[in-house]
Amino acid sequence: MSPRPQPAGRAGLDPFPSGWYALGPSDGLAAGDMRTVRFFGEEWVLWRSETGAVQLSSAWCPHLGAHLGRGGRVEGETLRCPFHGFSFDGAGRCRRAYGEGPIKRGLRTLPVMDRNGWILAWGDRTGADPWFVPPAIETTGWTPLRHYDWALDSHPQETTENSVDVGHFTEVHGYRSVGTLSPMVADGAYLTATYTMLRDNPFLPGLPPIRSRFQVHVWGLGYSLVEISVDGLGLHSRLFVLPQPTDGTGIVLRIATATRHLSAGLPGRLQRLPTGFLTTLLNRTVGAAAAADVADDFEIWNHKAYLSPPALARGDGPIGPYRRYCRQFYPAADAVPVAPAPAARSAG
Repeated sequence: MSPRPQPAGRAGLDPFPSGWYALGPSDGLAAGDMRTVRFFGEEWVLWRSETGAVQLSSAWCPHLGAHLGRGGRVEGETLRCPFHGFSFDGAGRCRRAYGEGPIKRGLRTLPVMDRNGWILAWGDRTGADPWFVPPAIETTGWTPLRHYDWALDSHPQETTENSVDVGHFTEVHGYRSVGTLSPMVADGAYLTATYTMLRDNPFLPGLPPIRSRFQVHVWGLGYSLVEISVDGLGLHSRLFVLPQPTDGTGIVLRIATATRHLSAGLPGRLQRLPTGFLTTLLNRTVGAAAAADVADDFEIWNHKAYLSPPALARGDGPIGPYRRYCRQFYPAADAVPVAPAPAARSAG
């Protein structure tokens, strides 16, 4: 019997796989700033203390339920409730209640950190501590990140699956001569593979196509980094692909590019241009090309069904091994708390 397509919302595919997810760029949240975010089916307050520590706290005050993101404020190293002025530190402990002894009940918090230009939050429906961390990377000598983001009716496993779906590179994105330089390898939460392919020249249209090399690095289903190099140009870029689960039915997909500053020895007339200006210009082009590639997938992601098992064919790439890799990020059904958290409300 053929597998039945899953209904909208991908029934049978847990919407909240464990992992690290980007809530936005690090430089988008200054000291003393706060904002409401929707993550793992709930609303949270993302805030940065006056000394620069980033924190993620449950949105509702345990005293009488006021929404801390609606009129609350950061005071030093604490988050102050707008209703009665109770204050809570980054660990969720009440530090002030009417100027007297604090209440015993605190805020729930999630692990959160600044890493590689992003604010990353750990999500796990069982409340388990992080068991892997994306590594820090060197950013000296690279351009600032160029960002794009979209709200999609999709799932982190579905968008990340594109990193191993070799067959769609030609059909959806128009790449040619696609080849695998190193096959998919999974080691715990880390997955990697390397591909090569031809594409139309996005830098100088009308010239012959360029050959690019893509090395994919995946740490869980919310954090992917693609290292891109282009033959003959000495161009090395990074592409971050970061899906964030929101309310259980969709995601926010964030991408960003950075390009390593060019050195001497550029080909042809490119030698006449200042390398700083040229690198920034190239990163803008890389970012636009990456955003266009990702946009090519929207119609598919927003309307596809999740099939388990799928009817795989030669030329698909290692989709089967990828899906086995994904199983580790889903807590056992009997390990997930039964009591629901407060219902998510519109952030307006």
